[in-house]
Amino acid sequence: MFFWTQWEVLLPLIFGIFGLGLFVYWSAQSQNETILPKSMFRVPTALASYLGTVVHGMILWSSVYYLVKHLNL
Repeated sequence: MFFWTQWEVLLPLIFGIFGLGLFVYWSAQSQNETILPKSMFRVPTALASYLGTVVHGMILWSSVYYLVKHLNL
């Protein structure tokens, strides 16, 4: 495993954040060829569901990481 300050950790994080920002910018600029329709993000219930899915994924993968790293599974 690497420390948070090493390039092996920072480089994928930086590229991921940059790529996500580029995707959001491209989606906002292109009116005809969007991957996700903007109407998906106008309903509060859908937004809550998307946020819940992201949080659930973060908790799940953090738990899996802990189990593998600390319990040697």
